[in-house]
Amino acid sequence: MRIFLLSAALVFIGGPAMAKEVKDTALNCAQLQEALAEVDSTIASAKTAKAVNETTSTAGSVASQGASAFGLGNSGMISGISGIAGTLTDHHERSSAEAAQGAAARKIKLETIAEMKECKF
Repeated sequence: MRIFLLSAALVFIGGPAMAKEVKDTALNCAQLQEALAEVDSTIASAKTAKAVNETTSTAGSVASQGASAFGLGNSGMISGISGIAGTLTDHHERSSAEAAQGAAARKIKLETIAEMKECKF
């Protein structure tokens, strides 16, 4: 009965990633533990990307203001470079956040499968 409920839940949640979930149900406890570690890594990477984006934004602003205040070089060029860096880190943060959302959903599924299989880790 538990396997039926698990299968039904995976089909309901499914969507385009259904193939991965079906494969997840075939994992043994050690493989589930590895998959959970991978998911945790993806979530941690998104947090790091957010911190990098915030740091890049602050550093670009400080560099631009400092150059302007002390008359060092072309502050417009520094602002442009920091804008490009900001755009790149914004994109990385957004894509990492999307990956983290998917990873968080998969983590719940993996934990449910591990519980159903009575894995101990």
